[in-house]
Amino acid sequence: MSSFQILPFQSSHYHETLDIYGYYVHNSCITFDLEVPTPLEWEQKLNTIALKFPCLVCLIGETVVGFAYASQLRQKKAYDWSVESTIYVHTDHQHKGIGKLLYAELFNRLEKLNYVNVFACITLPNEGSISLHKTFGFDEVGKFQHVGYKHNGWHSVLWMQKVIPKNKENPNSILIHSY
Repeated sequence: MSSFQILPFQSSHYHETLDIYGYYVHNSCITFDLEVPTPLEWEQKLNTIALKFPCLVCLIGETVVGFAYASQLRQKKAYDWSVESTIYVHTDHQHKGIGKLLYAELFNRLEKLNYVNVFACITLPNEGSISLHKTFGFDEVGKFQHVGYKHNGWHSVLWMQKVIPKNKENPNSILIHSY
């Protein structure tokens, strides 16, 4: 079995993470992006996310095989304790535990930063993603029917929520993350 490393995202990871993401844009409905972001758009997006939230990659050797990050759920201040999680694993490396490794580290970091709620938006059907999220304590909290149109069809999404119990009772200020 290969040795995995979970590391903070760095600028050297832009192209490989974009390649992973681009596959899903072109070949699935997991993301509702209809076009692959340009390298500049991708760089700006990940830079913006990584300034405030954990953004992680999984490496085998020097190769990025997956990534995960948290991002802002909503802009209103009362939502500050809630984030949305995102995860993508290279198609050649699925079902090897990479998603679990990435999410374990991401949720560990979110707990330390005082976040209370983590939400996931999953395009249906996607039993693998639902199972992964349930493994980490996510519950189904809502479904939007026929909300996205891609690849000649309407798609529904399932929203799931994970509550970080340690932080729920006495929410502290969100800490600035640092790697």
